[in-house]
Amino acid sequence: MMYAFTRVTALSVFIFLSLVTALAEASHAPHHSSSYPFQALENGVEIRPSTLPEAGKGLFAKKNFQPGDTIAIYFGETLPYELKTYLKCGSSAYIQNYGNDSNLMILGDVNPPAPHLSAQLANDPYVTADDIKQFLEVDCTDLRPESLVFFKDFTKRYAKSLLDEKPSFYLRPLERSLAFVAASQISAGEEILYPYSASYWWMISVSICSRKGLLQKANAIQRAASEAWEEIIAAATNPEDAKNYEELLEFEGSYIASEDSEIRTKANHRFELETRLMSLVAPADLLNLALFRDGDDVCRTKTRARILEEFGLREKLLEISRMPNSEFYDDRSYGKIHPRSKQLFMDLIAFIKARLPDHSGWFVDVQNRKLLPWDDLLRMILSADE
Repeated sequence: MMYAFTRVTALSVFIFLSLVTALAEASHAPHHSSSYPFQALENGVEIRPSTLPEAGKGLFAKKNFQPGDTIAIYFGETLPYELKTYLKCGSSAYIQNYGNDSNLMILGDVNPPAPHLSAQLANDPYVTADDIKQFLEVDCTDLRPESLVFFKDFTKRYAKSLLDEKPSFYLRPLERSLAFVAASQISAGEEILYPYSASYWWMISVSICSRKGLLQKANAIQRAASEAWEEIIAAATNPEDAKNYEELLEFEGSYIASEDSEIRTKANHRFELETRLMSLVAPADLLNLALFRDGDDVCRTKTRARILEEFGLREKLLEISRMPNSEFYDDRSYGKIHPRSKQLFMDLIAFIKARLPDHSGWFVDVQNRKLLPWDDLLRMILSADE
């Protein structure tokens, strides 16, 4: 992944390349074979500093590749895209959907064991360091239309780049891995670049605002990017371009229609505290809080009042929303749960058990469609980002 905001020293590069060379020589020594899978791809690529500014490591061709040749493997652990996995993998691995199955993902190693198993290090050529700086510095309290212009402009620029410049390779699902296959001729020495998607980048801002509990801005960013796609398709000069853009939009997989955005906004407003609370630890559409699920309206109102007044939930949420953006992502720009968010859940569950012992204490795992007890949620939260 690109833009980890860390630079590889010349000595580190020298040592790494020396190790790679030693491994390559060992793999060709008589009566010895590499312990790595996909041995036929060894010596096809190498890892060295990217040609893109501030992009960290990059993947480079060591030989010429023809269309249809396998370049490298996105190698890792294939897992169901479940809530617990999502919470725990945030700062430990690269994430890639497995083929067309959105219920599976591959956790790619941050430090791959061999260059040919390092497809996840291919960088995105359509995003700049300045773009990412703006994503990371998003003002989650600014709801003015002007604050969304950057997200729309970025989406349009990215979409145009995708249509004008075809990627040099594509993904092909294999058993428990993905192959990066050349779509055009790639010359030795060329950096292998691959677009992640516009939504991959602006979701950095959405993640920060969500984990701060400021969902109105998070929703507005997603809708602004969706409006950009609507305008792109409407402005297409011929049906073929419109069709291509629609296919790209499907690739993005993050479109939200105006009416759906309004429904989400109303739901967030109606269940403001519940939704804000759950967004601190996971995307809002993965979890629903069943805090007020049981009893009649009077009972739910009393429960809410006690949590607001005695526990001070609103004030605690406000404190978290005021924390600096930098405390909500790691050194690779991946979102992470704030320590205060974890503490808030520990304190809230302790409060419910002590003051509301008759409460059911369940939450809803939306993706898996089942109720789980509070303690399961707490274990997930406390183990996240470790």
